[in-house]
Amino acid sequence: MGTSRWTRLLRAVAAIVLFSLPVLLLGFAVREQFDPLIRLDKSVIAWATDLTRSTGAAPALIALQEATQPKWVHVVGTLVALWAWLAKGLRNRALWAFATSVMVFLLWPLVTSAAARRVLVAAAAVLVLAVGCDRVFLGAHFPSDVTAGFILGLGITFSSWIGFIGKTAATSSPGPSAPA
Repeated sequence: MGTSRWTRLLRAVAAIVLFSLPVLLLGFAVREQFDPLIRLDKSVIAWATDLTRSTGAAPALIALQEATQPKWVHVVGTLVALWAWLAKGLRNRALWAFATSVMVFLLWPLVTSAAARRVLVAAAAVLVLAVGCDRVFLGAHFPSDVTAGFILGLGITFSSWIGFIGKTAATSSPGPSAPA
C-alpha cells in the first residue's frame, strides 16, 4: 500500500527542518561573531585567494562562476520541466521539480543504466563541490557560507525526494504498470 500524500509532505517538512538546523546554527555563529569560526573562515579565505592569485586560476574560476549562475540553472531547469510536462505528460512531476529546483527528478528517468546513473550523480557531486570551492577560492564566500549552502542544498533535495516518493507500481505484476 502506498504512502499518503500528507504523510509524504510531513516527512519532507520534517527533513527540511532537520537539515535547516545546522544552517541556522552556522548563521547564528556568524552573526554572533563566534571567534573560532570567524578565524577559520578568514584563514581559509586568505589561503585560497592567495593560491588563486599565485596559480592564475581566477579566469577559469570566474568562467565557472558565470556558467553556474542561478539564471542559467533556472533556464535549463525550466526547459527540462516544460519538456517533461508537454512531451511526456508528466505535469505533476514537472511542477514539483520546477517548484523545488531539483532537476535530478527530471534527469533520473532519462538515464537507463545503473552505471550511467552513477556517472550522473558523480558528475553532479563534482560540479557542486567545484562551485563551492570556486566561491571560496575567489573570496566571494567564506567556507562557513559554502558549508551552509551544501547542507541546505542537500536538505532541500532530500526533503523534496522523500516528499515526492510514494506509491509505485509493483515490478512483478503481469499487467500494465499503474501511474506513480
